[in-house]
Amino acid sequence: SASVGISDNAGHAVARTVSFTALNCSCPHQGNINGDASINVLDVVAVINCVFNGAAPVQDPSCPKERADFNADGAVNVLDVVDEISHVFEGGPLPVNPCP
Repeated sequence: SASVGISDNAGHAVARTVSFTALNCSCPHQGNINGDASINVLDVVAVINCVFNGAAPVQDPSCPKERADFNADGAVNVLDVVDEISHVFEGGPLPVNPCP
């Protein structure tokens, strides 16, 4: 919380306390769909199952994106499959962190 000084319509100083809650964004398993602490071929299979077989994507409670949303664009699709394959088999970039 914080104290804020403002004036009313008559110009009198009025003190107000404002409370706020910080948003806790944490995506510890982004790209690690099965949560085994390693992004590997099992995660490639999992993202393929999400995109092509309709498997439900997994999402961590404090993360705004599903684990399979490798590029954090808000959609789990073939681009995530390509990015996950690139990371696992070619040493491509890590998943995009969706937290601000």
